[in-house]
Amino acid sequence: MTIGDRSESPDVPASLVHEMRRYILSIAREFHLAVGHGLSRKVLFLRSLHLKPKQREAYDRALKSPVSEGIFDEGESTFFFTEHGHNVLYRDPQESGKNS
Repeated sequence: MTIGDRSESPDVPASLVHEMRRYILSIAREFHLAVGHGLSRKVLFLRSLHLKPKQREAYDRALKSPVSEGIFDEGESTFFFTEHGHNVLYRDPQESGKNS
C-alpha cells in the first residue's frame, strides 16, 4: 500500500486535514530540506503508520495541499521541495511553527 491508495471518506474534518498538512511540513523541517531536495513517498508513508485511521485519511488528503500550493513538486516516488516551499516553510512564521 502506498500513500493515496487508501479510500477517502467524506466525513474527515477540514481542521484535521489542516493539522496533518502542518505535520507533513514539520517532517520537511525536521529533514532541513533545501530547494530541490526530495522527500520520498516511502518516508511519508512510514511516518503515517502510527496515525489513527481518521488521521491517515486526513494525511492522505493533506499531501495534496503542499503540491497544489507549490511547496512541493510531485515526482514519481518523491516530493521535491521548491523555492516557494522554502519561503513558506522557513520565512512564514505561521508555517514555521513559531506562532503555533
